[in-house]
Amino acid sequence: MFFFYFGDVTECVCDSGESFFVGDFGKFGIKIYPLFVFTFCCRFQVFSGCSDYAGRVGGCDFDHTTFERPPLKFEAGTPDYIATNGLAKAIDYVSAIGMENIQAYEQSLTDYALQQLREIEGMHIYGHGKDIEADAVISFNVGNIHHADLGTLLDQLGIAVRTGHHCAQPLMDRLGILGTVRASFSFYNTREEVDTLVAGLRRVIKMF
Repeated sequence: MFFFYFGDVTECVCDSGESFFVGDFGKFGIKIYPLFVFTFCCRFQVFSGCSDYAGRVGGCDFDHTTFERPPLKFEAGTPDYIATNGLAKAIDYVSAIGMENIQAYEQSLTDYALQQLREIEGMHIYGHGKDIEADAVISFNVGNIHHADLGTLLDQLGIAVRTGHHCAQPLMDRLGILGTVRASFSFYNTREEVDTLVAGLRRVIKMF
């Protein structure tokens, strides 16, 4: 959910000659990569049609997990059968646009956003190294500014980003950070909106 890169996984699974159960969090990539099953040399792939905004888990690392108090601990509840029909319509919608078209546009938009963001002093971008093809999700921090402060002030300017550990607490511990700001793009976003994000960041940074 934090970095989106398939090369290492594909090589590991396809070249090993062994049988694997690979847990691929495909809910982000399924909208632009229609050939997952063939790419990963697997018999089937499972993906979800939602993002987990409610928390069932209080915290986690490689040693232990703490759960939320009831009823949040059991929040799954009745399967959302109405949303499954909506998911089917959404799949029809993106298929009509063309997943290859969506992928190409999002990649172009991401490249533009990375170029603009890297011009901001103190910018630290995670997971977008050179020559790495990644999804249209950019996680970053600026200087010593707390990610929640950046996100809150951007929200006051009408700019929606996500902040926090992004369900990747062990990775954050490994990187030695509390969290990041995360900007996500899709085919309905524009370069003008990227410019608005960059301008908003420049304005907010001056407050610190």
